[in-house]
Amino acid sequence: MATLYEIKLPVAVPNNVTLPPVGNPTFAGLALKYVNHWVNVWVPAFNDLNQVVYNNAKAAEERAQAAGDALNAALAAATAAKQAQFASEQVSGAKPWVPGGTYAVDEMRWGTEGSAGQLFRCTVPVSGSNTPPQDDAAHWKFVGATTSVDPTSGPTSQVMVYDANGEFTQEQFMLNGRAGAITITCNAAGDPVKVVTDYQGLTRTEVVEYNADGTIKRVTATVV
Repeated sequence: MATLYEIKLPVAVPNNVTLPPVGNPTFAGLALKYVNHWVNVWVPAFNDLNQVVYNNAKAAEERAQAAGDALNAALAAATAAKQAQFASEQVSGAKPWVPGGTYAVDEMRWGTEGSAGQLFRCTVPVSGSNTPPQDDAAHWKFVGATTSVDPTSGPTSQVMVYDANGEFTQEQFMLNGRAGAITITCNAAGDPVKVVTDYQGLTRTEVVEYNADGTIKRVTATVV
């Protein structure tokens, strides 16, 4: 997102006059000088200081929003990629159901007879059963046709991790019974500079570079 505010250092308020003591022979002249200084120097200086404080607060808000947007985009992309990968793997690996077979959780099998064009996912381990998946809701769940994404393949648990300063650093999740983590590294300004996703033995690293004005210059990603 484009930023409208930038952080600035406040300027010291000048204070080169003092309140004249009562009884001073030149009290009237000194008092007038004091009032003029208050109106012409201090009031504008305090107004400028207030504006700097406001601008700095808005700049911090924008940076926090940008960091949140970048994090949400990274999480959404990571989740979508995992779901697509899972669906692709499971659909391509689906096999016919065999009576009396042994099936583990997350194994995919075709239905039989009138349900032959439908996919089912094993939700509870089953062995030695002669009941086909479409008739065995205790062990199997219908997930759609041959190319549909399993609607239950989203995250089943999430844990947010924060550092000693209360800053979000990591999301630990459980997806399809497999543990994973998304780790966020931020710079001194609080902007995310690296997002590392670990899941199913693969690590995706996204590095974010910024321009001098704080806008995003480029994002690069590698998978190993």
